Amino acid sequence: MITKKKPSRPIKIRMIFLGSLLILVMFAFKCHGFHMNSLESGSRIKRKIQTRPIIFSLHQSVVKSNEKAPKKTIKVCIVGAGPSGLLAAHCLLKSGKQVSVYESRPDPRLLDKEDRAYALGIGIRGRTAIRSVDESLWNTVKARGYESERFDLYLTPKIKLRLRNGSKNKDVEPSLLLSQSDLCAALLDGLEKRYPNFKVHFKQQISMVCSNKNCVSLESSDGENIVAGPFDVIVGCDGVNSVVRKSIEHKSFTQKVQVLPGEFKVCQSSSLPSNIDSTAVSLILPKAGSTTAFFEPTSKRGGCILFSTGRGVQDKIMSGNLTGDDILERFPLLDGVDLEELTRQLKKQAPSRASSVQCNIYHCGSTVLCGDAAHATGGVSGQGVNSGLVDATVLAECLQDTEAANIQDALLKYSKRQVPEGKALYDLSFGPEGNVSFTKQLLMILTTAVDFFFQGRFGIGRPPLQTLLGQTLISFSDIRRKRNSLFIDKFPDVEVTNKSLEKLHNQMKTCI
Repeated sequence: MITKKKPSRPIKIRMIFLGSLLILVMFAFKCHGFHMNSLESGSRIKRKIQTRPIIFSLHQSVVKSNEKAPKKTIKVCIVGAGPSGLLAAHCLLKSGKQVSVYESRPDPRLLDKEDRAYALGIGIRGRTAIRSVDESLWNTVKARGYESERFDLYLTPKIKLRLRNGSKNKDVEPSLLLSQSDLCAALLDGLEKRYPNFKVHFKQQISMVCSNKNCVSLESSDGENIVAGPFDVIVGCDGVNSVVRKSIEHKSFTQKVQVLPGEFKVCQSSSLPSNIDSTAVSLILPKAGSTTAFFEPTSKRGGCILFSTGRGVQDKIMSGNLTGDDILERFPLLDGVDLEELTRQLKKQAPSRASSVQCNIYHCGSTVLCGDAAHATGGVSGQGVNSGLVDATVLAECLQDTEAANIQDALLKYSKRQVPEGKALYDLSFGPEGNVSFTKQLLMILTTAVDFFFQGRFGIGRPPLQTLLGQTLISFSDIRRKRNSLFIDKFPDVEVTNKSLEKLHNQMKTCI
């Protein structure tokens, strides 16, 4: 007689578990679309299987259990829709920031060019900054300007010195000359093309920045007072007379704004002078009087003429009490331009004056400065717009992967990179300040002359300063350090500068 062994307890438990699991699976199949039909053709079973809901629900449960809380979108307010403000908007929107731009003036595309007539020269630094968005944006800007790397000095109507004839290196692109209104129009067109729902708030005058609340107070064109915010970052791109900069009232923050000597007027010319090389920038000394004329071609058909004179000098061009004959008497080389139109523009304008700006740090709390609001040289170096465009890209880069809690660290990084550049450009534009010895003055004159004539050829001298600024990406700081012998004080090294800025940063956590 054979006796059957009873299943051991573990085997019983496993059988019960497997049976229960099978029941649960069948129940789940039934609930999710399994339809059991009667047996046909032996033991064949027809089934309609719908497994997607099960897989989807399991996938969702995994995602929900593993995913992190979404990052907060950083809200940025840009005050000023000039070149640096608009490029900052491009770069910040590209990196996913929520951006609002406020500008006190109307849309430049709706204005006569005379209102923002002065011409700008975009060199390699500005081109590189614009191209950081994409090549298409640079092509949009380029289409509105005129490329030239030539520079002529007319001592008399018959004596011309070509001070710059363009680079012999075919890989070096010439400067792009265009009016500020055309540059801003191109950047605005690019914004609307890439972000159809994005709009700049024009005719919105910022009256005050409330740093402790991260808000801005503004007045619309119809006189309505509005408070916008709060924002995570407020960017001052509002020029030499920056409202944002003036709102930083911390005792550790220093700003120096200095009105430069001289006065100027800027006119647009829809025709070209017939007696000069219209493909070159030309500085024309007057045949009579003290006012000089600076012509820049901004297209194949016209250009910009800047008239400048010393401060307080009595001149018909600055007073506006002149005729077309008065202009030709002083500048016979301007024959060929529309003198009636030129006279009308000169009479319409009041003389303007340029200013320089210096700041010891470019941020305070969550407020940050770019372009002329942070540093300005009054057009002396020709690098104002280029350095402002670089500021915009560097700020966006510093904020690239930053979360809201780490914004101040990102702004400190920005100041560390750009404060030395602003200081160096100021030194290179104005030269040594203070009681400069005769020896240093003579050394500077000789160095400039050697660099101009030899330009580093045969191992003599170096490329001229303007070439280093406009045609290379060597930092302003490095250019300044290599010229320490021409200055009273040596330019501080990176470590010293960073420690100084870190100390200011810790003192200025808030701007009140």
